[in-house]
Amino acid sequence: MSGKSLFNKVPYVSYDIFRNNKNRVVKNIFKVAQVVEKYQIDPSSSYEYIIKDGDSPEIISQLYYKSPLYHWTIMVFNGITSFYDDWPLSSAAFASLMEKKYGDLITAETTPHCYINKINSTKISPETYSFFVTKLDQSQYEMYSKFQYENSINEKNRTIRLLRNEIVDDFVREYERVISL
Repeated sequence: MSGKSLFNKVPYVSYDIFRNNKNRVVKNIFKVAQVVEKYQIDPSSSYEYIIKDGDSPEIISQLYYKSPLYHWTIMVFNGITSFYDDWPLSSAAFASLMEKKYGDLITAETTPHCYINKINSTKISPETYSFFVTKLDQSQYEMYSKFQYENSINEKNRTIRLLRNEIVDDFVREYERVISL
């Protein structure tokens, strides 16, 4: 069954999202979380996968499950709610993002995101650094650039878990059973 039709089956619940005493009707993702957690706590149910440039959930699904229709299981199992925010960018797309956000790659690499104390790893903002750190203290700090910050997030997103081939159908059945309750 395709992920799209499965998501249509997720029941709705009335919930005060903004805690303003105004309930909204939203998909009950907590039911989905029950299924995911069951498989996540079993270390033998999945294995680590490093996303490569050009990989998409559909491509990985085709490669490992012999069907692109399991792409949604990869997203759900890894808690990826937005392909655009939670999936790693390719090297070219990342370089393009750096240029768009910072003008060019050199600016991204030379603009501080924060400063890190070399002794105790305490992070301080560029404003705090320029205000409090004297020339004598500067040798204790190392700049952590905007590029390093953005790249660490992108690289963290590369590591996901894939359900083992022999378990993916059980995951789908369990998902269908839980959302039908």
